[in-house]
Amino acid sequence: MYLTDLQFVEGDPVDSDLEDSDDSISMSDDDTDSDESNDSSEFEENETDENSTQNVDNNEDLLVSLIEERRNNIQNKLSPIKSDDLFTNLSFHPSMDLITVSCLSGNIEIYSYAVEENTLKGTIEAHTKACRAVEFSDDGTTIYSVGKDKNIVISDLERLDMKMFIDNAHHVALTTIIAPDDNILSTGDEEGVIKIWDTRFSQTPTMKFHDLQDYVSCITSKDSYKIACTSGDGTLTSYDLRTKKKLQQSAPFETDLTCCTSTRSNTMIVCGTMTGQFLFYKWSDFSDLAGTYKPRKKSSVNSVLEVSDNIILSGMEDGHLKAFHFFPHKEIGIVGQHTLIIESLDISHDGKIVASLSPDPIIKFWDISYLEGFLVSDVERNIGNESKNLPSSEFDDRKSFFSDLS
Repeated sequence: MYLTDLQFVEGDPVDSDLEDSDDSISMSDDDTDSDESNDSSEFEENETDENSTQNVDNNEDLLVSLIEERRNNIQNKLSPIKSDDLFTNLSFHPSMDLITVSCLSGNIEIYSYAVEENTLKGTIEAHTKACRAVEFSDDGTTIYSVGKDKNIVISDLERLDMKMFIDNAHHVALTTIIAPDDNILSTGDEEGVIKIWDTRFSQTPTMKFHDLQDYVSCITSKDSYKIACTSGDGTLTSYDLRTKKKLQQSAPFETDLTCCTSTRSNTMIVCGTMTGQFLFYKWSDFSDLAGTYKPRKKSSVNSVLEVSDNIILSGMEDGHLKAFHFFPHKEIGIVGQHTLIIESLDISHDGKIVASLSPDPIIKFWDISYLEGFLVSDVERNIGNESKNLPSSEFDDRKSFFSDLS
């Protein structure tokens, strides 16, 4: 019988048994609710404990996975090349896992590189004073070099010996060399003189230009017959090797132009400066800048290397190797680090490895395959002057490492 079935008549006494029954029923309901509440709390508590334990387990698994991935990356990384000699410049072989290095002693060293070990394949005693720049030929059989001894040396890779020697090629020490074509060499010196050589015919230059007021810092090329060079006088100057004429010269910038490279499908040239800025010129027009970019942190740009139409790597005076996306302009982050200034960069024949040189003396290798298919929208907004460490960097961003655990 339920309480709802009972009918009370006004004035009738309430039976004490009924009161006891009512109290008993009420007490029974409270006890039931309490029991159900306790059961529910215990279930929720158990469920929370299980979820918490599961989250901890998942985080621990992810942490272990990240640590293991980091360990594998370190294990699969190419070891640095070290020497008792001081390195000045480097060049990758166009089709083999070889790299050639110029040395302060005047020697040229050739190394094979691999994850297992790097091996010195041979040494060429090329110059009597510091060898300042080296360059592989397009077919990889020849090494071109210039030095403080004013000489140009052409060496055979297979025989590891000189096969051509141009004595006193310039009146002063040479600073740079480039091979825009199979048999054509372009060289620059400390006084701003540019000379063009055809190695098939003679040991005398086919062209000579002296339009620069200071040292030649770098030479880049386009279409095998156009070259452009940067100078300590702050100018960018281009020449046509077919017509043997100067094409254009920019107005002097406020400081030295330290390096340059052709970019954006050979439509533009990007130049590095001593003040840390990047300058952009169109190959077709040096009369005005096509763009500028000034990174947040000021440091002299000593070398630039194109890895795609929009991505440039730069070796900085502060020892950082940085990646930048241009058009639109954004700093991607730090590819790698040296303790001293980075003086030279080059990219391997498969486009996956970049080598950087510092007077430590050390050459380091960086796997940049993660930049393939990079989108500018992937660049995270950095706060302040701190740069993001990229996967190839020797250091991890703590916040980036642990962000995957949240």
